[in-house]
Order: sequence, then C-alpha cells, then structure tokens
Amino acid sequence: MIAFLAYVSVEIGIGQWAFTLLTQSRGVAEEAAGPWVSVYWGVFTGGRILFGFIANRFRPTQLLRWCLFGMIVGTLLLAWNPLPIIGEIGLIVVGFTSAPIFAMLMMTTPQRFGLEHAENGVSLQMVSVGIGSAIFPGLIGTIGRTFGLESMTVAFAALAVLTFVAHELAHLAHAKRLAVAGAAD
Repeated sequence: MIAFLAYVSVEIGIGQWAFTLLTQSRGVAEEAAGPWVSVYWGVFTGGRILFGFIANRFRPTQLLRWCLFGMIVGTLLLAWNPLPIIGEIGLIVVGFTSAPIFAMLMMTTPQRFGLEHAENGVSLQMVSVGIGSAIFPGLIGTIGRTFGLESMTVAFAALAVLTFVAHELAHLAHAKRLAVAGAAD
C-alpha cells in the first residue's frame, strides 16, 4: 500500500507541479514549460504503450526494480538541475520509467498478498492510489509554498525512494513467507 501511495504521489504530483516549478522557480518561459509538461505526460503515455508490448519479456520483479530505480534517477535529476536541460531530462526519465509501475504492481499483487487475499489487496491498493493522487500532491504543494518550490523536488525524490524501499520490503516479506511455507512442507 505504501508503494502505491508513494508512486502515485510522484506520478500525479510531478504532473501537477512541474509547470509551476519550471516557471516560478526556474524561470522557464511559459511557452517552453507547457510543452515540457506535455512531454512528461507524452512519454508516460508512450511508455505505458511500449511496456504493454514488451513487459512479458521480463520478470515482473526485475522490471519493477529497473523502473523504480529509473524513477529515482529521474526525480534526482529534476531536483539536482545544474542546467535547465538536466531537470527537463529528469521529467522525461520519470515519465518514461514510471509508466509501467502501476500495472506491474497490480499484476504482482497475488505474489505479495497470496491468491486468497489478492482481491482484498487490490482494494487496499486502490485506496492508497486514491489517497496518493488526491491528498499528497496538495501536501507537496504546501511543502513548496512553505519551504520554496525547489523543496517539492526533494519530496518527489524521497517518495520515489520510499516506493522502491516499500516494494523491496514487500518482495522480501513474500520470499520469507515462501521459505517458511517450504520449510513447513
């Protein structure tokens, strides 16, 4: 649930705040910032389509790890931003690598919860998605208003790391359950 909440907060939060960040904090002209936000959503959409065709060629956990790592790299580039193009490349990296995460996390729900609890797990995950998309982008905006707009990029990076850590902890818990079940047999 934490992975879903944090992931959706990054995905939606960047989509909602990138224009403000680029124009009000980084001095990017509105005429340039708008297309960069469109590029973010465009590579996200293109990534969903592309990964939909190629995802079955990879082990789900491995693909999730690579994409989560890419999301961390993208948010760090967005936060680092030594040159405007670096932060903008960060938007592209986050958009592309975050594209398959939702679907892959949903697909692997039975592994994390077990088949008997997968239905309940999906319900709980969707609650997290609702909270992550409805509440956290606003909280991130409050962080930006209170500590400066650039602080939002640190929040995005922290949430990307939290997503990765939550996924890994869930994967370890699943592996431990399998080991215990195997020892019991």
